[in-house]
Amino acid sequence: MIESIKKAFVLSVKALKLFYVVAALNIVSNLINVMTVPAPTDEMSAGKSFFVIVLTVLLALIAVFVAGGSLAYIRDLIKTGSADLAPFIDNGKKYILRLIGVTLLIMLIFLVIGFLLIFITGLMPAALRLIMTLLIILAFIVLGVFFVMPAYALVNSDLGVISAIKRGVELGKKEFLKILGIGAILFLVALVVTLAASMLTGILSLILRPLANYITAIIMAVASAVIAIIVNIAYMDFYLKSA
Repeated sequence: MIESIKKAFVLSVKALKLFYVVAALNIVSNLINVMTVPAPTDEMSAGKSFFVIVLTVLLALIAVFVAGGSLAYIRDLIKTGSADLAPFIDNGKKYILRLIGVTLLIMLIFLVIGFLLIFITGLMPAALRLIMTLLIILAFIVLGVFFVMPAYALVNSDLGVISAIKRGVELGKKEFLKILGIGAILFLVALVVTLAASMLTGILSLILRPLANYITAIIMAVASAVIAIIVNIAYMDFYLKSA
């Protein structure tokens, strides 16, 4: 577990090319959101609402495409100590549909289980609802750990949607505490990175107040790219050692 986290920091330095790709996507997505999504108090026409929905779906598809290329890049980086962006587009095409399938199926599982648990909670006496709410939170944490690994299984072992989910869940059950431990440590790392980015954002926003929204979008996009690469390297390395 700790070895995978250490490797994530070591190899992240060698993943600068990937960082540029992920950061660029994040920056573009954030800037588009700043320019297209209105403030909560503003009204949005039906036409603009449709445009925003279509744009959001398009950006989500691009993000999944980049995720496929990124995970393949990280896999090669861990296995060989170096990786090339040349096959990035081909890998993105190769895995995009299956990654979409894994994502949608996991979302469906969460929605169904969540709906059932909330429905059951609503039937309970008020005195028991707080306890049930805590149990629901615990249940979603457990489910979250079970579903961390399917994407890594899919890309590394070239599996189908169902097979990737099965293998990911099996590994999640087998190495539950280690996967949870990696997540907890990386959450703290992400928190530190986010706080540092927020402080920098605040300082620059005071200096360049008219550009505050754009500064925030860019800095937080870069921070998200750093976090994503560290997290994906750590979990991919753990999968390769445990599968």
